[in-house]
Amino acid sequence: MDPNFLKYEAEPGTQFSNTMSKLQRGLCQDHYSSSLFRVNLEPWSNDTSTEVNVDNVYINQTFYTTKEQHSNILNFFSWNQNGQSERLRLVAEQGEGKTTAIKATTFSWCQRILSEEYQDNQMKKYQREHLSQMYESVSVEIARNSIMYRIWNVFLEFRMQLINNLFKKNYTLEPLPELILSFEFKDLCTQRWLSDIVSKLVKDVNKTEVSDVLDKGSSTILFAFDGWDETNRLYVCKAGIEGTEVDSIIKREARKKFNLIVTSRPWRSDDLLNINRYGFKEVSMKQPFIHATKARNQFIRNFFKFFPPVEMADDLIEALENSENIVPKELQNVPRMLLYICNIWKHNQEKNTESNFFSMDHFLDDIWELMRLTYNLKYPEAEKSKDDLIDMRKKIGLIEDEELSHDEINEMFGEEKGFDVFYFGIYSTAIKHVGGIGEQTKKTPIVQVSPPLVSLAQEEKLKITQKKMEEEKEAKEKLKIRQKKMEEEKEAKEKIRQKKMEEEKEAKEKLKIRQK
Repeated sequence: MDPNFLKYEAEPGTQFSNTMSKLQRGLCQDHYSSSLFRVNLEPWSNDTSTEVNVDNVYINQTFYTTKEQHSNILNFFSWNQNGQSERLRLVAEQGEGKTTAIKATTFSWCQRILSEEYQDNQMKKYQREHLSQMYESVSVEIARNSIMYRIWNVFLEFRMQLINNLFKKNYTLEPLPELILSFEFKDLCTQRWLSDIVSKLVKDVNKTEVSDVLDKGSSTILFAFDGWDETNRLYVCKAGIEGTEVDSIIKREARKKFNLIVTSRPWRSDDLLNINRYGFKEVSMKQPFIHATKARNQFIRNFFKFFPPVEMADDLIEALENSENIVPKELQNVPRMLLYICNIWKHNQEKNTESNFFSMDHFLDDIWELMRLTYNLKYPEAEKSKDDLIDMRKKIGLIEDEELSHDEINEMFGEEKGFDVFYFGIYSTAIKHVGGIGEQTKKTPIVQVSPPLVSLAQEEKLKITQKKMEEEKEAKEKLKIRQKKMEEEKEAKEKIRQKKMEEEKEAKEKLKIRQK
């Protein structure tokens, strides 16, 4: 049998593979490479000159559930055509690397699936699948005639052997998703249907072709949606996602068998986990920075490769190890905070103000200001002024309780018009278990300082405490001065009184003498 005839019969499979390849290349080489894969080393800036590719700065993370632990998010999923799908919720505080992890995972996937070998094997897979499905459907029809069925079986055995030789020789498709649709939630509320979003981003692929790929893919496609905690931020996603296909996917009302990972900060992540029918499993990130000086130093060196001279990296590392260092270890453990620290060091070196780096007041002012600028870039319709920041820092310093309720937070900071401490990243939520041993424990949500920023909050409280002590000391000094002044005034009055009495006595004596 002519192999070319088999290739002709497999043409629909070839066309589908070509569509998949166009989607893969269009996303990886155009859309992802120009936006998703870029990381700004000045996160408060839109300056493209400070952007680098994610693979140049990413430090490997460890992801874990209660049962599994992997260095690659994709390893939590099975990528067999008939494998069971997974729905994961990646939870971490602001600045701990959720978005960067999604970027790096997608970048690594693109590097692997765009290889010539993978593309060739992908073509063979879809050609073979089409032929197999076509012959299976013919077999069902012929099975109604037992004599014809025997003849067909002999023919089919020969044909399948030829197919195997043609399409499966040296055919090993790496266990990877065939497609990753990686988007921030703020970009998913612009269209109702995913196919509309994708077809507008990828050239030469229309909405129908995207829909065909999505309908066929299921267990070999991964949806990676970043920033669930921001979906109710009016000025981030003005229309919201309610009523969109994405909303139905999250609620498991549409594309139920697709693989899905959603990132969120803790304070809104329970919206996903507490509803059983959504079927989410929680994945956490184990920071490689914790007690890992090597990873911290690698991050710093990666930064200064793009902001020469590179010798500044070793100077910063030495400064952080210096006995005069005032930068809390907790901040050095968080990628976003460490990025701020690198920028503060660079700025001080350029301005010849290195001593400011070793001043707690200067350092705190710098890092809070960078946090404010980053917030303003992300939420431009809710910009916060320097006065807002000063007011917020004072309020944080005045809060003595480690655990608060939402009502207490709203009372302190205001609600809609107050400083949004959740989106700013200062406060987060946690679940507190109430009840002793042997008792039925109850879960209650509490508000607490975001763990990575505990040291910042403590410094604000320390400043308030020191200020109170200074004010009390100053008040005591003023009281002493007033008391001393009162005593002096009293003494002066007494002297005046005594002098007057003496003058009166003297006058009487003189009067007596004149009378005599």
